[in-house]
Amino acid sequence: MPKENNTNQLITLGLIIVIIIAAIILLYVNFPRTENIIQDENILNLKYGDQQINYTISELESLESYNGIGGFINRVNKTYGPYEYTGVPISYLIEQMTNIPENYSLLITASDGWETTFDINKIHGNVEIYNETGTKEGTGNTTMIIAYKENGEYITNPDEGPYRVTFVDDYYTSSSLWSRMVESIEIIEEQ
Repeated sequence: MPKENNTNQLITLGLIIVIIIAAIILLYVNFPRTENIIQDENILNLKYGDQQINYTISELESLESYNGIGGFINRVNKTYGPYEYTGVPISYLIEQMTNIPENYSLLITASDGWETTFDINKIHGNVEIYNETGTKEGTGNTTMIIAYKENGEYITNPDEGPYRVTFVDDYYTSSSLWSRMVESIEIIEEQ
């Protein structure tokens, strides 16, 4: 009798283990992937007049991508980075609109309501640059991008991404130029 109980217990234990493994496999196969959620749910809105284009991360990735290294310096002269960013040059996004005026600015709006404006010089990357110690080196030729990856990973921190305006090309720039949680880019004609 004790031998029969041990056999039944082993069979029961084996079935429980098989059920647990099957449940784990089922959950793994059917669990939504964070990367897909990020790519499909987060919208970047580009506007000019009555034109509007909405982009998901997947759609941005299908456009001309740009990789660059950049960092920023804050008001107390502390540098952050450099980091590698992947995104789309702002100039490329602007070219997707029709009848853009020669002189324009960009109004960048974040999901928390914060707004900043970039003039044509900044849009074309003509901004003050600094070295890694925070010493000003002049005006550089940086590239302004809308980044969706930092150091090869999607920007998933809700306080940072999913989209950031960054200035790259191996320089540090002022933190006031960098925008996080970007939700919309509006092209505004300058007089």
